[in-house]
Amino acid sequence: MKKLIVTLLLFMCASSLQACQKSNGSGDPVPQPEKPDKKAGDLRIMQYNIHYGVGIDGVYNIYRLISVLKNADADIIILNEADKYYSNRSNNMYMGEYIARQLGMNFVHRSSIIVPAPPAPDREVGNVVLTKSKVEHVETKFFSIGDKWPRVITKSRIELDDGRILYIGMTHFGLTEPGRLVQAREAVDFMADVDDYPVLIAGDLNDYPDSPTIAILKSAYTDAFATVPNANTFPANNPANRIDYIWGNDRITFRDNGRVIETEASDHRPIIVDVSF
Repeated sequence: MKKLIVTLLLFMCASSLQACQKSNGSGDPVPQPEKPDKKAGDLRIMQYNIHYGVGIDGVYNIYRLISVLKNADADIIILNEADKYYSNRSNNMYMGEYIARQLGMNFVHRSSIIVPAPPAPDREVGNVVLTKSKVEHVETKFFSIGDKWPRVITKSRIELDDGRILYIGMTHFGLTEPGRLVQAREAVDFMADVDDYPVLIAGDLNDYPDSPTIAILKSAYTDAFATVPNANTFPANNPANRIDYIWGNDRITFRDNGRVIETEASDHRPIIVDVSF
């Protein structure tokens, strides 16, 4: 009888633990950890259009989003469509600040959309880079052509604990092909002044790998996912298109572990890859 009771207790504990592991506290499933082996000295890079925390189900859930980010175990995270006091669609949250605090990271947020709303803070939407290393904003450029909204690229400088320096260009290209062509050329020119350092450009580029837009970037940078099959990122529930990218200059080496994370916490899926330099 005692053995039976012990067995039942062990089964109940295991079931309870499994339930905790499958939920983030809001009833939504937590993605399985994305933690393949990483070589010493490498950095794990993540690019993700987070759709201001609204999943493919149309539900805003910041906890679900943060679970995806935590499980990715990335050293540097680039986010697009991050709200800063924008509206109740994201609980008027400063998303970059909140996510950074939850992940124990430093961050830079720079907006493309800025709507004055006195006496309240400006209503903003933009891009965020997060890292546990030291990070500072260098410069933000508004592209000469936008569309319904202005479009920007932000240059940030990251200094690792071992003294290595890395520059990040984070961006989100527009919805028209003429605009994207200009934005691609201006992005390459904008990052050229730091090309003596390792440089990454990441973002939702709203265009396909065989497009003229991507050809411009390909002329100056290496596509981390050029040889990764089925690297489609949009839409998240049935990705048929590849429009999210991570690029590196000739001082960056991409490992062969680039992958797309299966999650519906946004309307895009995130991409992740390890780099050395």
